[in-house]
Amino acid sequence: MIFCTASSSSRLHTEGLDRLEMLVIDEAAQLKE
Repeated sequence: MIFCTASSSSRLHTEGLDRLEMLVIDEAAQLKE
């Protein structure tokens, strides 16, 4: 389980994490489509 902010969640993919079982993003209301 990883807790992160919306701005740092994109770095999880670029840093080579293959698979996450659970990801909790704080500030989810600030995400843009």
